[in-house]
Amino acid sequence: MADEEPVDPKQYLEDTCKPKCIRPLRAYQEALLPEEVALLLSRAVFVLVGVVWALHTLQK
Repeated sequence: MADEEPVDPKQYLEDTCKPKCIRPLRAYQEALLPEEVALLLSRAVFVLVGVVWALHTLQK
């Protein structure tokens, strides 16, 4: 018994508390990125349309 390595209780608890199925967590994390990209893209398009409209208005 003296040859056994001590068990780290923190590591043991972290390992036992990990989700049994990581797929829903990964799907949630992957779903966030496209939503953020879509929001940034829609803002960029809105600004671009505004700039085009302003340039068109100034040329008249």
